[in-house]
Amino acid sequence: MIKAILFDCDGVLMDTERMANEINAELLQQAGIPMTYEDCRLHLTGRTEAGVKAWLEANFEGKVGDWDAASLVWNQRFRQRVKDTKPVMPGAEMMLASLTLPFAVVTNAGWDDMNFKFEATGLDRFFASDLRFSGQALNMPKPHPGAYLAAASKLAIAPEHCVVIEDSIIGATAGLNAGMQVWGFTADAKESDLVGVGVHRCFERLDQLSDMVVKANIQ
Repeated sequence: MIKAILFDCDGVLMDTERMANEINAELLQQAGIPMTYEDCRLHLTGRTEAGVKAWLEANFEGKVGDWDAASLVWNQRFRQRVKDTKPVMPGAEMMLASLTLPFAVVTNAGWDDMNFKFEATGLDRFFASDLRFSGQALNMPKPHPGAYLAAASKLAIAPEHCVVIEDSIIGATAGLNAGMQVWGFTADAKESDLVGVGVHRCFERLDQLSDMVVKANIQ
């Protein structure tokens, strides 16, 4: 029985994962690191900034350069694009407004970055501050299950009665590690990647979610 829904943020509620990987590819190619958008989507999606840096240093030793300067440019570019486009995922607002089950958001973004995105997109009205969980701020970034378990505890719902909505391998692994059911959201993710780590089902439009929950609870 599903009693609560725990959402990832980037790539699920907001079309910001695509935006982030577009900027990743732009800056990496400018730095002489031959990574395409698809490479970034596959290898960098769902990672914290520290995780991205560690992956790049391990795979492109000596080519990463001045990380602090690049990080500053990345954040400026990303925030400006969020302000300009307000990238709410299609169907997100209507879906959130219609939900009857309790829900929360769990992200690997830092607390300030998460709050900026919620305020810039207007989705903050659906998530009180105590229903926003940052794996980075909790020092338990995905794939660690801690942030998902913290969200379930706040909602007073047992992990086995929570469904996690994720678009990344790292995030899906965190939900599975938490002992939760995980559904893969594939608007910009590959179903085969998510099925490969064990998600229970996949869907590509947020307006499908409510009916999916109802059907799951009557099976």
